[in-house]
Amino acid sequence: MQVWDVLRAVDYLIATQPLRFRSVTLLARQNMAVTAIYAAAFDSRITRVALEDPPSTHWHGPAMMNVLRTTDLAEVAAMVAPRQLVFLTARPFGIRWNPRRIRLYGRESAFRQAAGLSEALELR
Repeated sequence: MQVWDVLRAVDYLIATQPLRFRSVTLLARQNMAVTAIYAAAFDSRITRVALEDPPSTHWHGPAMMNVLRTTDLAEVAAMVAPRQLVFLTARPFGIRWNPRRIRLYGRESAFRQAAGLSEALELR
């Protein structure tokens, strides 16, 4: 339901604002990072997800029923490519290997490390 709520919030934001959005960035920390990764995997309007201290696996993050039967966070994070996942803290071990998986899409730069939020949003 939290993923659904984020997707509906993006719908509302885009529908009610007079400006046309070029991109939508989600910022999430700890367990909410899982929700943001799933929302980005389901909605291509989300062009960037900035993560602070995300869990490395569903075993350490929030429970999502029956997800571990088919996938884990590293694979879902790879589904976000070629859009960006920006880590504000050290990448969790499970997600660290995703750039090799993303080479299949030709977008190794989809995962990157940022020193702060302004760098993550490319404001400088």
